[in-house]
Amino acid sequence: MLLHSHRALTFSLLLILLLVQVSNSKEYTRIIQLKQGRLRGVVRSPVHNGNLNNIHMYLGIPYAAPPVGPLRFMAPQSPQPWPGLMTADTFSPVCPQKLPNLDDEDLGKKKCPQEEFKHCAL
Repeated sequence: MLLHSHRALTFSLLLILLLVQVSNSKEYTRIIQLKQGRLRGVVRSPVHNGNLNNIHMYLGIPYAAPPVGPLRFMAPQSPQPWPGLMTADTFSPVCPQKLPNLDDEDLGKKKCPQEEFKHCAL
């Protein structure tokens, strides 16, 4: 009886692990060729209810070489080719930005005058 219970528990755990793995799997786009190398993206649904078609997303593709050393404050340079296949399924790291504190309405109006930036909601 104990052996049967142990087998059932083992089978249940393996089934749960398999289901978790399948639910976390990604669907990838077809592989495309760019000047810099081969690339594949990820297919995602824009909403979870399935009413819209899936979209093909290519995330984190470098559009320029990193602006370091002599390239700093210069016009963007073409990115370097990458070896092999690049999987573009996540965003790349970004430079940290210090955003202005717009909690103070007077300071916010100085930073974002209404006549210059009508799109700012103050």
